Amino acid sequence: MAEAEVVTFYNWLGNDHTGRSYPSNQVILISGGNSVIASDGSKVRQPVVEVRFHNGRADVSNPEAIEKLRKMIQESAMRGQPSSLSESVEEFYSHTLTAEQKARRANMVTQQVTGENFELREENARLRKMLEDKGGKSGRAA
Repeated sequence: MAEAEVVTFYNWLGNDHTGRSYPSNQVILISGGNSVIASDGSKVRQPVVEVRFHNGRADVSNPEAIEKLRKMIQESAMRGQPSSLSESVEEFYSHTLTAEQKARRANMVTQQVTGENFELREENARLRKMLEDKGGKSGRAA
């Protein structure tokens, strides 16, 4: 059985005196909750589908909810209005982090990328040496 797709959405609301937004804890109703009359005349309540954000983040696996949230983001963009809903963690951070937190995060990301690049260069050098030891060319122009 195939695993359901899990998509992380981010949501922020309001602004403080510096213009920074707050991570949202809101609940977005997707569908359901209505009462309908069944064929036998009994009243049946439709199941509620909702997305609950905790500290601005919600991991969603319900296909209906994913589609609805993506549609909300798209409709906001089509109206030219800023959305407070996104699938991008970087956009979420750009709205919710203070200037100091943004600087620390940028420094941390730079250090992480630098470390990854160093590891990749070491691996490339090791593979190049292995290729040269086997009598091949390193692939670099002379």
